[in-house]
Amino acid sequence: MLPSIPQGGYFLASAWPYISRAPQVGDIVIFKYPPDPSVIYAKRIVAIGGQTLQIKNCVVIVDGQVLHEPYVERARARKAGSCSADRVLVPENGYLVFGDNRDNSEDSRYWGILPRDHIIGKVVWP
Repeated sequence: MLPSIPQGGYFLASAWPYISRAPQVGDIVIFKYPPDPSVIYAKRIVAIGGQTLQIKNCVVIVDGQVLHEPYVERARARKAGSCSADRVLVPENGYLVFGDNRDNSEDSRYWGILPRDHIIGKVVWP
């Protein structure tokens, strides 16, 4: 898995990885922000279509298993939205994306499912 992108940092993204495969959990993707598709965001995929996700005790659980997230600083993920969320089933061709800086991220916890057709590419560097 790629490391987090530092605030103000640079990265390279490509559409090529998704020509032959679908986006996967752990990928950092760039996408059209669902509430305003003229804005481009970058976030990490935490669940894909067909999976269930919930957050308990500040830990993300996908299909009943704790999601290993070494890129999230647990001491900085303590707000209510980072520590608790009801179970949700991700629809086919849908994705849940979270920012690695959980307490300061506008992501699927607030605006919902990311449709596949909003994904532009995968962050391939750094």
